Amino acid sequence: MKKQHMMVLAGLMLLSASCGRQHQARTLVDDFMEEHMVNPKAVVDVSYAKLDSTRVIGDSVIAAMRQAAKRNPYYKPDITYSESKPTRLLYITRVDYCIDNDTCQDTYYINEDLTGIVAFKSNLR
Repeated sequence: MKKQHMMVLAGLMLLSASCGRQHQARTLVDDFMEEHMVNPKAVVDVSYAKLDSTRVIGDSVIAAMRQAAKRNPYYKPDITYSESKPTRLLYITRVDYCIDNDTCQDTYYINEDLTGIVAFKSNLR
């Protein structure tokens, strides 16, 4: 019986940590969009995908995403990004939203400490 209680407690702790990371990532993305979008007040119907992670995004891919972001009409061209650590673990979340009658989907790459956006990729649908 004690073993079952310990397993339930461990599961709840993992769930709590996961929800905390998801909330932290969502807050980072919200703040990033507010600061770097041309007209953040025009963004409506925002939804977030589940937080995931990757280790396969290299410097050249990050640089390419940053260059592409400069051409995105909904974002300011002078975006300040966070740097990632050499461990290269990046968290990923996708955000769907509507702006100016366009349905958009952005994928955000967040540093391992969940303290800043490293890059994002935008896909107009």
